[in-house]
Amino acid sequence: MTELLLCDWHECVRLLNNNHDMAIKLLKMLLKQLPDDLLLMQQHVRTAKYNDLLAVVHKLHGVLCYISLPRLKSVVQKTEIFLRSDNSLVTDHKAVADLVNLIAVEIETIIAADFTSVLVS
Repeated sequence: MTELLLCDWHECVRLLNNNHDMAIKLLKMLLKQLPDDLLLMQQHVRTAKYNDLLAVVHKLHGVLCYISLPRLKSVVQKTEIFLRSDNSLVTDHKAVADLVNLIAVEIETIIAADFTSVLVS
């Protein structure tokens, strides 16, 4: 099995119709927003507000369709599918918490990564 990349910059630019400037702008916006999104997700897990969690996860998944962060996208997609699978009647709190913890690991890795080479325009 092929290991997913943290960031696939060439795919990101391709997804945005080869608009390098837009790719930089969106990646910067996402990097700024990720800590807040993570805090919201963790809060929704603590309070078992799974519909609110789904809204944050769904929004993040949408952004990740244009910013190619394959590892984060994979775990976000799995989380969204899980949250939708029970028609909002999620009863496995540990499974939800585990998925959000995986998202947290990826977000922390992304925040710590050096994107200088792609963010310099």
